[in-house]
Amino acid sequence: MFSISLDHCEIKENEETCQSFVEVFNTFAVDIFTDRTLSLSEAEFRVLEVFRLLRQRFLEMFISQRASEQESEPVTCPKCEQACKLKLSGLG
Repeated sequence: MFSISLDHCEIKENEETCQSFVEVFNTFAVDIFTDRTLSLSEAEFRVLEVFRLLRQRFLEMFISQRASEQESEPVTCPKCEQACKLKLSGLG
């Protein structure tokens, strides 16, 4: 049987999220390798779905980490000379 484990997560705040990656992957591996009735197209669909879910969680973790970081210097708008604000859009 195939499984992965998490010995260490570099970003302490995201340790729970990292552990959820391991759980999602291990559940997926058990499902995919033990279902003897699974066709190739069904297996492909499940693989795409689990990696879509993992991609979404990685992006959420990335955004969360970036949002919590403090910038060293504010960026000033060259037109109005006001401090710029971080705007997140277009994810998905």
